[in-house]
Amino acid sequence: MKGEFHFNLKRRVASVKDSSLLTKIPHFKADTFIVSRSKIRLLPSLQTIEKEIHMALERTLILIKPDAMQRRLAGSLLSRFENKGLKIIGLKLLQVTKELSAEHYAEHVTKPFYPLLEEFITSGPVVAIVAEGPEAVSTVRLMMGSTNGRESAPGTIRGDYGVSRQMNLVHGSDGPEAAVREIKIYFKPEELVDYATSLGEWVCADDEK
Repeated sequence: MKGEFHFNLKRRVASVKDSSLLTKIPHFKADTFIVSRSKIRLLPSLQTIEKEIHMALERTLILIKPDAMQRRLAGSLLSRFENKGLKIIGLKLLQVTKELSAEHYAEHVTKPFYPLLEEFITSGPVVAIVAEGPEAVSTVRLMMGSTNGRESAPGTIRGDYGVSRQMNLVHGSDGPEAAVREIKIYFKPEELVDYATSLGEWVCADDEK
């Protein structure tokens, strides 16, 4: 076979040096095939590629806040994340200081509500967790539910355990970049343990990891 077909993923543009090649491919789609001088190779669709990129393995920071600690919910909440299939690679009990609070909530320090936020997060111990899994950041956010427990859906942490907006039980990083920054605030690199689990292959498929 002569000629080549090239597909540009970024621009979603197909160009063909020899258009006669396309007549040999039934139901031709630009994001399905690549044709070279010697072979036709099936490619995943752009939507599949984008989905696989989006489903990259992530790490996220979770804080079980002082209100949840006072209510003795730490074990129950930790179990939810483990039962979901997330892998716990960092775990510690600590008291948040004013300095640590200011570093974590740096973008809020100058806002009127920050003094109350600082008072709350430093009022008792917290459990800091680093969880790992496919799309861990958004997965944890969905599990947490809406900030206001009264408005949070049943089945979420706040929907099942909360009736308050301020006493909202848990913190989860709101994006991959925030997760990287927050994990560095609460954990040293040597405090994160990378390990394989015997049940890992039953939690999600290899192409989702």
